[in-house]
Amino acid sequence: MRVASTVALAIGIVLAAAATASGQAVPTERTFSATEARVQKALRDLHSAVSGRLPVLDGFVDTTEPLDHYERGFYQCTIQESPPAGGGTTVRVTAKITAWYADPSGAHSGYRILTSNGRIESDFLDSVGEALAGKSAAASPPAATAPPNSRGSSTTKPTATAASASASAKSPASSGSSGSAPASSGPASENTQPGALAGMTTEAIRAKREDTDRKIKDLTTQVQNFEQIRASLSRPDDIAAVKKGGTPIYSNPEEKAEILMTAEAGDEFPILDVQGAWVHVQISGPSRGWMRRAQLEMPAGFLEGVGKSSGESDAVPLFRVTREDISPFAGSWGPLKDNVVKILWVAPLDSAPAQTSAQAKRTYARSLFLKAYREISSDTAETAGVVIVFDSADGGQVAATLASVKLLATGKISDEVFWAQCSLDPPESFEDTPKQ
Repeated sequence: MRVASTVALAIGIVLAAAATASGQAVPTERTFSATEARVQKALRDLHSAVSGRLPVLDGFVDTTEPLDHYERGFYQCTIQESPPAGGGTTVRVTAKITAWYADPSGAHSGYRILTSNGRIESDFLDSVGEALAGKSAAASPPAATAPPNSRGSSTTKPTATAASASASAKSPASSGSSGSAPASSGPASENTQPGALAGMTTEAIRAKREDTDRKIKDLTTQVQNFEQIRASLSRPDDIAAVKKGGTPIYSNPEEKAEILMTAEAGDEFPILDVQGAWVHVQISGPSRGWMRRAQLEMPAGFLEGVGKSSGESDAVPLFRVTREDISPFAGSWGPLKDNVVKILWVAPLDSAPAQTSAQAKRTYARSLFLKAYREISSDTAETAGVVIVFDSADGGQVAATLASVKLLATGKISDEVFWAQCSLDPPESFEDTPKQ
């Protein structure tokens, strides 16, 4: 990673990745003298530069935090164009950068967002200027110097919510800082580091760039090789990988639910729960979502050990969690009395029948117990147990201590023993046959 970042910094390519801090994006904008139609065509030609993977992070995100534990960087740009009052066309670029944070302890791993330092946005606008001038970064020499405001400037320092780095692979970064970048649609539309290129001939500059391109290609090949090696290694037993780009992540396990975001091929998410054909995943921090199991590569043996009990099919789940809370236990059950518990309220889905079987409730409750155990285990709060309340006509309440759930999750007790240790209220709601 250090070699990769050294090469990237030397040639000024914009490559970025995710981080722990997230903030609201401040877009970078420039005004070009071209017509709106010409600018729109240039933006269409640069559509492949709007998003992509980021093999290195150093020098392209606004953070003082070490980036050693970040990987699988990804960027995506949001582009807006509009005619300003004075003529021409203004292009606004907002970048979002995300990456996987591999926590050494394993407790807080997940996708995070880093603040862009503005180089991604500036390089994309450089590429727009080059496209409008009919040039490419590799075909024409850059101007050794440029007037301070010959291209217009961005008035604010960009922070970021989405990231773009393909544009930077096509044209070198204009500077190593995150402030405003000069912009222009005129002949001097290519921006390089004047101190490094001053006095060099056109042929020398072109040769230097061709050499840089070769290094980029070699670096990309190395990154791809490392990705293949990593993919061939055994994946952790609680991580699901996305099979195809554009896979939606829903707010609930229903096709008609809100789409929170789309995932790219190879993206990996911690598994919180499996409910039939749906997988509950952790997106980042407290963010959660649902994905179709058929669209994920599931870890070997996961479904046998977690989130699936004997007799469970791949049918669409019948319930959904409507509310969660952590508060003192209000019941009289001795093992949890006067203790703090995690409470989950559950309601039937619209497609569920009016009456649900005891087996269906136990299956769903079991998956929630295992999911809650994963979340509580990584939390510093003192939580003694989990309570699940079925909010339906034939509902009921089931409670379990965290110690019992841990034994179930680690396979040290059977389902039968686990249910015997739970509080079932009323018992007939969770038993196929009433107790004699």
